[in-house]
Amino acid sequence: MKILHKIIVMIVLSGFLFSEKRIQLIQVYSFDSLTSYPTDIVGSPDGTIYVLDGVNNRILVIDNEFKTSYIYPNDNTILEAVGIGYDNGLWIADTPRNRLCKINLNGSFEKILPLKPTHSPVDIVFNKKNIFYSDRNNHIIGIIDKTTNSFKQIGSKGKHLGEFSFPGPIMLFENNLIISDILNGRVVGYSLHNSINFLIANFGIEEGKVFRPKGIAIDKNKNVWIADSYTGYLQIFSFEGEFIDIASNKNEYIYFNSPTGIWIDQLSRIWVVESIINKVSVWNIINE
Repeated sequence: MKILHKIIVMIVLSGFLFSEKRIQLIQVYSFDSLTSYPTDIVGSPDGTIYVLDGVNNRILVIDNEFKTSYIYPNDNTILEAVGIGYDNGLWIADTPRNRLCKINLNGSFEKILPLKPTHSPVDIVFNKKNIFYSDRNNHIIGIIDKTTNSFKQIGSKGKHLGEFSFPGPIMLFENNLIISDILNGRVVGYSLHNSINFLIANFGIEEGKVFRPKGIAIDKNKNVWIADSYTGYLQIFSFEGEFIDIASNKNEYIYFNSPTGIWIDQLSRIWVVESIINKVSVWNIINE
């Protein structure tokens, strides 16, 4: 059934293959088979890229010259963890052990924040005051105050705006929390200023819709990039929810194999993690 659905997706989008594109991607570099089912990616202020390789209990490190190395936890484990973030150091959303961990570059654990036993964190982001994590088991966004460690949550299980079903990757942008609401098939925003929920991308398989949104990133033009792990495309929307384009190369949409994590670095390049084929690639973004 899944194969049939993929064929339908290709047929639906095939009518747009030779339309004029505004956003093109040119591949810069590709890292193949250096990980096993990588799930998430994050960059640091100095431009270093970190890819979570939870199956192998390690983190792939890519420097500014595309040289690679690994961080191995030396006094604990991140085996099968799903999410990675950066806040004055690396943080891991340690899904199977219900905790958030700060890990040093030498592999030692600097800090461990245990969560409730029923919480399964899958991504983690930060602002000056709070730590935010998506919890796929309880279908909420958890918020921990950095100073007091007090907890509150956003949302609950459901289909209405403000509710979630299996929330996944999250990011912060201008005091707004952007959330991949995976099983509801949409990407939504939540204003930390006035608690207003808003829709960025809605469910569907046609152009301008998302089916299984995973990785999200925002470029220098404040456009929201969404990786759809089911259709294999990167779609671009305005922050207000207007569909802009699907990333392409030479007037054909680029198909990625189960893209899960994406990251836009300081050079306005987009990094894409393809979990199923154990690949990480980086692309220049060309706005035509």
